[in-house]
Amino acid sequence: MGFFISDVAQSIYLQAWLDNSEDDFILKIKGDSMINKNINDGDYVVIKKQKAANIGDIVAVDIEDNCTLKTYKTMGGKILLMPENDAYEPFMLDEGQFSIIGVAVGLIKNS
Repeated sequence: MGFFISDVAQSIYLQAWLDNSEDDFILKIKGDSMINKNINDGDYVVIKKQKAANIGDIVAVDIEDNCTLKTYKTMGGKILLMPENDAYEPFMLDEGQFSIIGVAVGLIKNS
């Protein structure tokens, strides 16, 4: 993962944070679908690898070999992957149409 944090204290904190789990990775955000959660284009989201999520979790999911970050919800037996930007519609999917890669556990702002 190629990114640079110039502040040494932040670098040390981030390294200690990620070293606590081998199941964490960092996802660079592209786009504006999560802006209402203060997750913007160019930010980095720390993802804890897991295959299940709770309602309301922000999840990284694989849909047809594409990764997206959305809020996980359900409705009437269907899964809703909700963008956090009113300009976008939610994805309504069945269980077999996607796989959860992990759950967001941290945010590194690209300011």
